[in-house]
Order: sequence, then structure tokens, then C-alpha cells
Amino acid sequence: MMRSFVQIAPLRIFSLVLLLSLSSCSSSQKTSDKGKNAKKEGKPEWVMSRPVDRNYYQGIGVAMVNTYTQGHVEEAKKKALNDIISEISVNVKSTTLMQQIEQNEELSSMYQSMTNVSAENSIEGFELVASWGDEKEYWVYYRLSKELYNRNKLRRLDRAKNIGSQFYESGLESVKSGNIGRAYQDFVKGFVSMKEYLDEEVTILTDNGKEYLVDALLSQLIELNRNIEIKSEITSLKTKVGSRVEQRIPVHASYKNQPIEINLRSRFIKGSGEMNPTAMTDASGNAIIKIQRISGGDNIQTLEISPDIEGMTGEEIGQQLMTQLIRIKSDVPNVRISIEAQKIIAFFELEEEKFGSSVPESSFAKSLKKMMTDGAYTFTSNKSQAEAGVKLSIVAKKGEEHLLKNSTLYTSYLDCFVTITKLSNGNQLFYKGFSGVKGSRSGSFDQALKHAESIALDRFEKELMPEIGNVDL
Repeated sequence: MMRSFVQIAPLRIFSLVLLLSLSSCSSSQKTSDKGKNAKKEGKPEWVMSRPVDRNYYQGIGVAMVNTYTQGHVEEAKKKALNDIISEISVNVKSTTLMQQIEQNEELSSMYQSMTNVSAENSIEGFELVASWGDEKEYWVYYRLSKELYNRNKLRRLDRAKNIGSQFYESGLESVKSGNIGRAYQDFVKGFVSMKEYLDEEVTILTDNGKEYLVDALLSQLIELNRNIEIKSEITSLKTKVGSRVEQRIPVHASYKNQPIEINLRSRFIKGSGEMNPTAMTDASGNAIIKIQRISGGDNIQTLEISPDIEGMTGEEIGQQLMTQLIRIKSDVPNVRISIEAQKIIAFFELEEEKFGSSVPESSFAKSLKKMMTDGAYTFTSNKSQAEAGVKLSIVAKKGEEHLLKNSTLYTSYLDCFVTITKLSNGNQLFYKGFSGVKGSRSGSFDQALKHAESIALDRFEKELMPEIGNVDL
């Protein structure tokens, strides 16, 4: 019996070892299936499966390799940082101003643009964890500590609150001392300093108790606007489109019937023209607005003069948002000047040639003529009634023919020039245009010419019309 046991035992042990080995291999194969392809391709685990870490915002970016410009490195980084931004949850509190923004499409769009810029600037302290690439792709893995992000966010909020509060207190002191222009500027700048925190319930103690800082600043602006008056003894004037305006517009600003020094801004709310957009009233509350020229367009134009909020806020998208909010929430004082812009009466001449032959007025010529009548000119067939002469010269030429596999490519060229003269003395005031505008189309020279005309129409509107509308007779 003992002999039999010695012979059989090794076989049993070998069978047990083999069974355990097969079981281990099977288990190992199941647990490694997920990363098998990654190992085979050399990709790290974070490329194949997004890592999870509760202490960090994480961003992964990938770009196709560009060996010439190496732009893929920056592109992948940008995508990874945008990935981090998208991970940061924003809980927007429904404050009064936020409700106003959400109900206005333009304000909502401006707010979204501002928050996008703000988010990009708020992820300071991010770090590169890893990068990987092959001949086709480049990957990067960045992360941002949630603790660091929250600490930086609180620091920026405290700084904005301090700035806003200082402007608020300074504004109150300026009102007490009678420096209304300075107070206006302080309250506007304080309001703008809070532009990134309109959804935050930032409070301060005022004479009315505990108030939201943005509401307190806005309330002071509303109170100032209610008591500021801007007026002018001139409420309307007549001028010729394109001609220099000799009329100076006197403006007076007061607060509770007392003259004030304040920055003013003039802007066309209808029409357009050249002018010095800003002015400041003197100690007597007086300022002069100077318009250099009225451009073509509307026969009746409107110039508005009001406190220079734009100059106090700035031109960035967030600052523009705050300007709009002030104008919407507050009745900003202003005076409006109605300007009757008389168009130039002109005698129109056309010289048009197409492929070597004179032609009557084409649709292209009619389109150019309409641009000018929509702008500064009224055309007449009676030369004796006209102040100016407008001559339009158009020459269309055939170009080359190129045989393609299934068609022929035709090329046409177009010259277009405008001459404007003062009829009373024959002086040439304007001569400009362009030559050799190229159009290419299959089918015919006419089709190619239409292409050239569409290019010329766009150039005429952008390059020539602004100058044509400002010819000074």
C-alpha cells in the first residue's frame, strides 16, 4: 500500500498545480482584457480610460500630429484646459440682475461670452500630469486642484468686493461734497468691478441695512440719473450730406438745477457721421459738441448726448454688458438733436462697355447707382438743377479660355471707376475705382463676367461708398 501511494502522489500534485495554473491564467486574461489593446499599442491607461480623482478637475486633450508647425502640442493643451473648464460646475443664483440678463437675448449672449473668458482666466495653477504620442496622435493630461481653484476663486471674489465697496464709499462721499461727476464715475466703476459676480450674493452694510453690492451701486446710479438734466438750446439742424458742419451744439448739464462737471458722450442712434464723441462740461456745466460731417443714409438722423458711461466702463465684452445693464435698468439722462441730412442733387452719367461694344445700363450699373442713391445722392436728369456730376465708367473685357476635362473655364475682367465733379466750377472732387477684377466660370464669358461683377459690387460697397458719401461740395 505504501508503495502504491508513492507512485500516485506525484501525479495528483502535478494535476493540482496544472489546474491552479490554468485557473490563474484564465483569471489574469479576464482582468487584463481592458488594457490589452493599450499595451499592444503602447498607449497609457489614461488615454484608454478617463481617470477619476475627486480632488482634481481633470482635462484630457488630443490632436492630430503636425510635424511641420508642431501646432498639435498647443491644440491638445487647449482642448485639455477646455475639458477642465467644462468639469467645473457653476451654480448660477437667480438674482434680480441675472433674471434680467436671462430674459434678454443680447444680454444673455454677452454674459455667456464674458463667463467663457472669465473661466479661461480662472484656472490658474493647473499642472501637466502626463503626455503621450505616436506618429498620428498627441495626447496630454492636465489637472487642477479643486482646493486651489476654490481658494483662488474666493480670493478674486474678495478682491472684487473690496474694489466695489471702495468705489461705493467714494461715490457717497463725492455726492456729499457736490462732486457729482466724480460720484457718477465711482458708482459706474464699482458696478463694473462686480461684472464676473452678478450671480453671487455679495452683500454690504448700507444706511438701508444689508444690501447686495451690485444693487446698492445700481441704486445710487439710478438716483443720480433721476436728478441729472442734460439740455441744449439747439434741438434740430439742417446740413448737407458729406459737407462740413459749421454749427456747434452747446450743451448744459446740471444736478438738482445746479451746474456740474461731467464727462459726456455723443453718439448717433440713427444715421452716422464724423465728430469728436466725448466732451466734458466746465464748472458752469457747459460744453460744446462739434460735428465735422454727416454721412449718407437716413434723411433724418438723431444724435444723442448723455453721460459717458462707455468711457467709464471700457470696451471689453463684460464692460459692454454692464453698460447695457445700466442703460436698461436706469433712465440715463440725455438730449437728442434731430439732424435733417439733405442729399446731394447730382447729374448722373454712365459709360458702359461690354466685350468691345457699348451697352445700355446693365443690372450691374443699376446696382451701383442704387448704392449711391441709398447713400448721399439724389440723381436728376436735369443738369441745371444739379450741384454735382457723377460719372460711372464700366469696361468689361474677355480674358482667357482654359480647356478642362469635361468643360471650358472662361475668364472675364472688369474695370469700374467713379468721377465726381462740382458743376458750378468744374472742379474734380473725387476719382477712384478699380481695374482688372477677375471672374472665372465654366460655360461662357458672360458667366465669368457675372462672377467678376459680384466681386466688384462687394468692393464698391466696402472701399468706395464710405468716401463717395463724404465728398465735400
